[in-house]
Order: sequence, then structure tokens, then C-alpha cells
Amino acid sequence: MTQLSKSANVNYPLDPTPLPPPPNTNTLHRLLQSGEQALSGTLLRPINLLSNDLQLSETNDMLLKIALTSTVDDGIKVGVAECKTGLAGFHLISTFTICSRMSHLSIVRELLDLRFNLYDKSADLDSHFRKVKNLTKHLTRSGFEVTEESLTGLFFQLSLPNPESYPFVNVSRQLDFHMEAGDYKVTNADLLRLAKTELFLFRQAKKTNNDQ
Repeated sequence: MTQLSKSANVNYPLDPTPLPPPPNTNTLHRLLQSGEQALSGTLLRPINLLSNDLQLSETNDMLLKIALTSTVDDGIKVGVAECKTGLAGFHLISTFTICSRMSHLSIVRELLDLRFNLYDKSADLDSHFRKVKNLTKHLTRSGFEVTEESLTGLFFQLSLPNPESYPFVNVSRQLDFHMEAGDYKVTNADLLRLAKTELFLFRQAKKTNNDQ
């Protein structure tokens, strides 16, 4: 199992500024909705960007590609730009998964928040199931292995206040460093020690600030 560093080695400012939100799987859903709405308005007919049978004119495809390259994460922007068509770029995005602890937290939170709307007559269980299946696939593709230990650690992090911002964001960053090196396993003992370190640093910073 991974042995993480003995301390977080981070000196926090006494008045930390808010951190930008991490990327999450809602980005693809927003791109899908905005792209379909824009193209539907232009073509005056319903558009399904995930359909394998969809065909767009050269102009509309170019507009889609421009819209994608101006909105996607830098980590995949070059790949989208190199695609021959906008539709090919969109399908590339649909298979792109960010391998990080923050992405794990974001995907599981989205899964837990997902609810079928019983009162929406246009809602169907097949589509709802596909959403759950796709999110689960994103989770497993992002390097998360489902075990009792890994689930306990993930739910522990989700139970922390603002796990994706100060002070506990550094727990995820420490895990990301190891994931970038290809090491995806971590013991809950290490995870707990990292969280305790961040809590200690946070309380020390508060105490120092109050003493001044």
C-alpha cells in the first residue's frame, strides 16, 4: 500500500483566498445541453449529439468545434483541436476522464445527488439508468478501485466540511501526487493522518491569528 509523506508540508496563510472549484463531470452535461440547444435552434429540429447517426453541415460542425475548444479543460483542448470534426471532438470529450482524488469526490457526490424526477412525464428510467452507469464508468476509469477500504476513505473525505477547499483540499492534492506517479492505492490510516495534519495546521493558523 502507498506510504504517504509524514506531513503535508504546506504553510497556510492566515486569511486564505477561496480556491477555484475542481473540474467535475457536470461539464460534459452542460456542454451537451448547450450544444444541443444551439444546434436545435439553428436547424429547427431536435439534435442528439450522442447519436451515431447525427450529421452536421460543415458550417455547423465548425461552430461546434469552436465552441468546444473555447470551453473544455486545457488537458484535452489540444486533442479536441486535432479532431477532424466537431462531432469527433465531442465524442472525445465524452470519453475523457480526469484521474484525480478530486474527480473521485465530484463523481460520487454527483451520484449521491442524482434523483429520478417522478413527476416529470418526459423522464424515463432508461435514461436515468444510463446516467448512473456513465457516472460509475467515469469513477472506475479515473483510477478508483471499489473495495471496503477505498469506499470508507472516500465517504470519510466526503463527510469533511468543504473537502475540495481549505483546509482539507490538501488531502486530495497529496493523493493526486501519488496518482500522477501511477500509484492509486492508499491506506485509510494514511488518509486519516493527512486529514489530522491539515486540521492541526488549520487550528494552529487560527490560534496564531487570534493571538496577534
